[in-house]
Amino acid sequence: TALENTLKNSENNATAKTLLKEQRAAFKAYRDELRIAEHEQIAQIRQVIAKYNQNSQNGIPHQDEFSNSQSRIPHQASNSQTRIPHQASSSQLFLGGINMIADDMIAFVRSDLVTYGLATLLLCSLCLFVYYLQLLYVFLAIFICLVCVGAASGLFGLLGFEITVISSNYIALQLIITLSVVIHLINSYREFFRKKSSFSQKAIVYLALKERMSPCFFAIFTTIIGFISLVFSDIRPIISLGVMMSASITLSLIFSFWLFGSIMSLLSKKSVNTAFERYFSLTTLCAKIALNLRARKVVFAISALGLCVGLWGISKLSVENSFIGYFKENTDIYKGMELIDNKLGGTVPLDIIISFKKDKKEPRNSSLDDEFADEFASSDAAQYWFNERRMSVLKSVNEYLKNKEFIGSVSSLADLLEVGKELNEGRELDALALALIYSSLSGERRELILTPFVSIENDELHFSVRTLDSDPRLKRAEFLRTLQNELNELVGKDAEVKISGAMKLYTNMLDSLFSSQINSLGFVLLAFFATFWLIFASLRLAIIAICINILPLICVLGAMGLAGLSLDIMSITIGSISLGIGVDSAIHYIYRYKRELAHFKDSKKAIIASHASIGYALYYTSFAVFIGFGVMISSNFWPTIYFGALTDLVMFFMLASSLILLPSLLLSQSVYPANEQNKAKTTNAV
Repeated sequence: TALENTLKNSENNATAKTLLKEQRAAFKAYRDELRIAEHEQIAQIRQVIAKYNQNSQNGIPHQDEFSNSQSRIPHQASNSQTRIPHQASSSQLFLGGINMIADDMIAFVRSDLVTYGLATLLLCSLCLFVYYLQLLYVFLAIFICLVCVGAASGLFGLLGFEITVISSNYIALQLIITLSVVIHLINSYREFFRKKSSFSQKAIVYLALKERMSPCFFAIFTTIIGFISLVFSDIRPIISLGVMMSASITLSLIFSFWLFGSIMSLLSKKSVNTAFERYFSLTTLCAKIALNLRARKVVFAISALGLCVGLWGISKLSVENSFIGYFKENTDIYKGMELIDNKLGGTVPLDIIISFKKDKKEPRNSSLDDEFADEFASSDAAQYWFNERRMSVLKSVNEYLKNKEFIGSVSSLADLLEVGKELNEGRELDALALALIYSSLSGERRELILTPFVSIENDELHFSVRTLDSDPRLKRAEFLRTLQNELNELVGKDAEVKISGAMKLYTNMLDSLFSSQINSLGFVLLAFFATFWLIFASLRLAIIAICINILPLICVLGAMGLAGLSLDIMSITIGSISLGIGVDSAIHYIYRYKRELAHFKDSKKAIIASHASIGYALYYTSFAVFIGFGVMISSNFWPTIYFGALTDLVMFFMLASSLILLPSLLLSQSVYPANEQNKAKTTNAV
């Protein structure tokens, strides 16, 4: 911190910059070494636990064996909390604690990186083969995706980016977006191959690249806007995800066009297989719904109903977090936290600090006469800190916390007073006794016994509390507000209450993330609207494009609120990410619709032609998105599972919106100039 302040005060100080860089590198190296050591220690503990539990199930005595094995485990691993049962024959060992949670989270991130990437590639390869029935396009798409992900990962490694639980999704996200670009290029090539079969291979490739350049560029540009909005968050993992995705999909756009054009130009012409398009009639069905006036009215009625229900559900959304609820029940993290939470006093720590206000007229200790008081004051004024006023606040707050719902273990100076009472034959220690004890303790013993609970220099009392995180009735934000208000009333105007700790920190972080995402969502919508207006050169088209993308998001968020699902650190980013990816379909469709409308001079024919061409590309890319986010369901981290499932739901609604609601709006709202339409009707009549 001192180095960073120096750097801020002197931006041109090369020495400070160099020193800060060296210190960060040294800290990172030390941290990595510590992680490796802790991982090895935890692995050894788990081996002992597994053997112990197995012997316990088989009825084999193992008390001596466990003791001998425990002695071989490095002492540094003692931070992890382990329950040692009293009856070995019928009990089990569970591992918990911050060290184990952190180690397992790193393992989850590594596993997710491999799982998401491989599962997405394999499933998308299968889908590509079903779509095209030609291995050429499967190998081409997968090769381009691998090159893009490899280039982005290498760049992030060189720049020193670190992967977290949140940013570990970048591989699956980049694969999805890269694949969507490649699918649009392949479909464009296949379309020109059928229409311009007499052209050379290079000419067809050139036409495909030229035709897809503008819509793909603007689609990636709007996606970047969606991800870059995450930078407005105050949480570094969220910011890192936004920066990483913006950079990676930029590379994907460049490499996709470059590699597709280069590879396809070197290959000879080969006939395309259109069996899937001939036998799969989803896009044709969607076009028929949009063209039918009665069906369009039903679509508008359902959309209006979805909007109203969605807004109602959004009003019921809450921002909530539960550490134990983030993990599946079969994970060691869940088992350990559940045991500690239910039987050992709670898991999530909360610190409460009572700061006494200065009172110039504060009387001296009534238990001491003036002579002794003056003598004590001259020797050590700190001993007068233990007066009746502060001890009264200590006892009342301690009693309140122990009886407070959702609070388990409470540690404070009051516990030491209870011990002193037992040692004093049942008589409570008064202020005089505490002053004498304080003056008789050495500095080292004071630091050990009193410092965790008392700060005489700052005139503070400290309470260490653990909360019952697994209680489903616990509403953390409401609990913290109630706790703050009730403690303020309890201590009165003579003291100030401060609450901190993991629960407070994480609750504040989610609140901050929620407010920042609301602000960034407004920025995203304005940026999208300006981009649509620029691309389509039409205010009405821009409004339509915004509406069909907002409606699916409102419906899904409303469904979350009605289902009682709370927003967490990952699902809270669904808005920006879904809009960033979902607007691609609207851009591609409207771009193609305008071209067909200029060609046919008839809205209905333009809709039919658009569904028969770009409609298949939208379906292919959307299905790739479903697969990419669907593999996240295999995670051990519930926020990742919810994020994947909810994003899939948003993408499904966005596909339906692009293929049904969008053409319905285009037909109902005439965006083609009236004089041109009349001219087109006259030409058709002739």
